[in-house]
Amino acid sequence: MKFKSSYKIIVIIVSAYMLLAIVWWTVLLLQQNDMILELSTELRQKAGILVGFDEAKSARQHRMIYSEGIVFGLALLCGMYLLYRSYRKELLIQTNKSNFLLSITHELKTPVTAIKLFLQTVSKKMKGDDSLHTINGQALAETDRLENIINKLLTANKLETAYDYVKEVLDPNAIITQRIERFQWRKKDMTITYSAADKFQIYFDRSAFTSVVDNLIENAYKYSGEIKQLDIKQWAEQSFLYISFNDNGDGIPDRQKKEIFQKFYRLGDENTRDTKGTGLGLYIVKQFMGHHRAIIKVKDNLPSGSQFILQIKIHET
Repeated sequence: MKFKSSYKIIVIIVSAYMLLAIVWWTVLLLQQNDMILELSTELRQKAGILVGFDEAKSARQHRMIYSEGIVFGLALLCGMYLLYRSYRKELLIQTNKSNFLLSITHELKTPVTAIKLFLQTVSKKMKGDDSLHTINGQALAETDRLENIINKLLTANKLETAYDYVKEVLDPNAIITQRIERFQWRKKDMTITYSAADKFQIYFDRSAFTSVVDNLIENAYKYSGEIKQLDIKQWAEQSFLYISFNDNGDGIPDRQKKEIFQKFYRLGDENTRDTKGTGLGLYIVKQFMGHHRAIIKVKDNLPSGSQFILQIKIHET
């Protein structure tokens, strides 16, 4: 809504400026035309030549200036109207899409949560048959993945409308350690190492920072090599805290390093891609970091892989 109001104000200001410019130049042309007529009349009178021809010519020029000014003004108004109508149409489409995503994800979230609870209950009461335990575990894993996708869609939608930030003083070291343990409990085929300097605090929304860490760990898992490894490092320089996530995947081409933070953007071809995902994780990270006036950068992690670096202001107590 704030963007919509700002856009209206900009359109009004630009339209008013251009209309005033047209009026101003029209007045200047008319004044110049009158000055030319006055000088021409004076010269002709001194030379004893009739002046009626100049007056008729000046009248035609006046009409031409008026008509061209009106045409340009109308063309400007029509153009601004068409531009504004196009913007309104695009805004309506985006609003409808946002409402649809919000509605469908809420509708999906309830049955997925119920299915997850049912599977967890069955798992606790299951005895003996290992194959049933395996099938139930796979079902739970797929349910977690579906729940994760739904949560990302909800988060991305809220970021475009009205995400409710609650900023507080956080210990990033404790949160990162907790998220690593939680992830390795679910995914045991990835080695994660974490090293941190002295303890520092940041002023950040807890859910947002947790989401940033989760998405970067998950991104590293998806795009790591056959032997999945992630090295997380934390250090401080001057008044900033830096946290790097270093994976051992194939890396990201230089031309795509900025594009990966766009909504729904994914590397590779959808027809041949094996990696699952929605293209929302890094978009969510970028939006959360930007809202907290923090920075995320991506570099090559030599000899292979990618390095995502967070730069966050240290909270001074």
